[in-house]
Amino acid sequence: MNNTQSSPRSNIIIAIMLSALTYWLFAQSFINIGPLVGQTYQTSPAVLNLSISLTSFATGIFMVASGDIADKIGQLRMTYMGLIISMFASLLLIISDITALLIIGRILQGLSAAILLPSTVGVLNNQFKGDHLRRAISYLMISTVGGIGLAGVIGGLIATNFGWQTNFIISIVIAFIAILLLKGTPEKVSQHSHRHPFDYKGMSIFAVMIGSFTLLLTQGFEQGWFSTFSFICLSIFIITTLIFIIIERRHEVPFIDFSVLRNRPFIGAFLNNFVLNSGLGVTVVFFIYAQTHLGLSAAQSGLVTLPYAIVAVAMIRLGEKATLRFGGKLMLIIGPLFPVIGITIISMT
Repeated sequence: MNNTQSSPRSNIIIAIMLSALTYWLFAQSFINIGPLVGQTYQTSPAVLNLSISLTSFATGIFMVASGDIADKIGQLRMTYMGLIISMFASLLLIISDITALLIIGRILQGLSAAILLPSTVGVLNNQFKGDHLRRAISYLMISTVGGIGLAGVIGGLIATNFGWQTNFIISIVIAFIAILLLKGTPEKVSQHSHRHPFDYKGMSIFAVMIGSFTLLLTQGFEQGWFSTFSFICLSIFIITTLIFIIIERRHEVPFIDFSVLRNRPFIGAFLNNFVLNSGLGVTVVFFIYAQTHLGLSAAQSGLVTLPYAIVAVAMIRLGEKATLRFGGKLMLIIGPLFPVIGITIISMT
């Protein structure tokens, strides 16, 4: 890569890293600053839990659809769209103390992540090849893993010293800088000779199904597990689950292909991700517990996750070398043992 090419290419990498940080660092900092946000909005812990889970819910539901749209209109355009939505979502969180705007803002943050996660990888795939692509992906992984690990620390420090709203003001600035850095990057739209129609009907039913279950889990305790609200949520979940299974079995290219459930490597990878995300879920619970029951500040509770951030970033390179030496299968077997041990130790405190 010559000198005339290196600067624009470096700008692309920096922009993609900043794009990842808008979600993994700043949107995810909400898991630590939630109690402070609750004081501003004067809302219950149940609503805070809902606002936390809705972001991940929106990300998981819309990610596949956004990838399909990106293939049609271009990865770069989708990246711009994701950054703009991220800026708008952050603005909604800080302009008032209306709970409805809090919920909408968190949903939009999840939608932004659903757009950015696949489209940023697509931009790198379009702009880099070979060793340059591997280098670019490694930088993206560092910003992603580092963002996850440092979200609690940085978010807590900023919230304690400058107010929780500052996290999202910085996120808006970073998203704007990323847009400026991407300006002038050529768009490359992939051409497919044959494209299967996306199962938007299945996605919509799945969204209602998971949404009703999320409401039941996050609001059931406050509303009452045997209340009318909980009964309605459970009924919607059961009905939409049955409808979803029937429709997906008949669809040529379903939103979820149930045949993968017979694939043992897929099940193993799924369980690995479940264990890892359970560790992140325990972190959310710890932040709330530490601030509401132990009297720690957001900065103090965030420092507890600092060892996680250091080890996570360090293990990117170490894990790569270990995989090359011992194979990916052994790493997938050993890897989930560490969060299980960690969750067990935390539960004893």
